Amino acid sequence: MQWENQGLRIGSRIVANGAPGDVYFTAGSDNVKMVMKAGGNVGIGTTSPGEKLEVNGNIKAKDVTGLLYSNVTSFSGTVLVDCFEYNSNGLWEYTIRLNPNTAGSGAYIDYYYGKVGVGIGWNGSAVTQYLWVQQDQTPPRSLYPSGGGNFGITFNMLYNGSVYTSLPLGTTWYLRLQGLSTSSNGEIIFRRLA
Repeated sequence: MQWENQGLRIGSRIVANGAPGDVYFTAGSDNVKMVMKAGGNVGIGTTSPGEKLEVNGNIKAKDVTGLLYSNVTSFSGTVLVDCFEYNSNGLWEYTIRLNPNTAGSGAYIDYYYGKVGVGIGWNGSAVTQYLWVQQDQTPPRSLYPSGGGNFGITFNMLYNGSVYTSLPLGTTWYLRLQGLSTSSNGEIIFRRLA
C-alpha cells in the first residue's frame, strides 16, 4: 500500500516464491471480504473467483441505461444459436435484437422478447428438467413486412446433438435457439429472474 498524490494505491507485486501475488481486502477479525486475483478476476464473498467479477451473494444495482444481463450471445448467418450451458432450474427474460435481412439494409431492426424457463417435475417415471417458453410480442414483421419475414423462434434443450423438451435431472445441456435465417444477424440478451 502506498500513498500517492492521486490518493491511495493498493497492489501486489512479485512475492517471495517468484509468483505474482493476489490482493486481499479484509475486515472484522481479518476475514477476507474481497479478493483481486493476479490474473485479474475479482471476488466478493469468495476467494476463488472464476470470472472477471464473481459475487457470492445478492447484487443491488440502479438501472441507468439498460438491464443487468446474465448472458449475451451474438449470431450471424445461422438458423441455430447455442446460447449457454445449463443443468438445473431457472427463469430468464430474453430479448432477441436482430436484423432480419442483412442483404436489404443494415438499418432493419426487429425485437422478439419473452421468457424461457426450466422447471423440475415428475414425468411418471423419473424426475426431469423441462423447458417452457412464453413469447410476449406480436411478430414484428406483421406490422412492417418489408425487409424480411417473421421468424418462428423456438428454444430447445440440446444434448448430444439432439433437441429435447425435457431431460433427466442433473443432465448438462445447451439452450438452443432455432428458427432464424442465414440472412439475419443480431444478439440474444438474457436477464436471470430466478
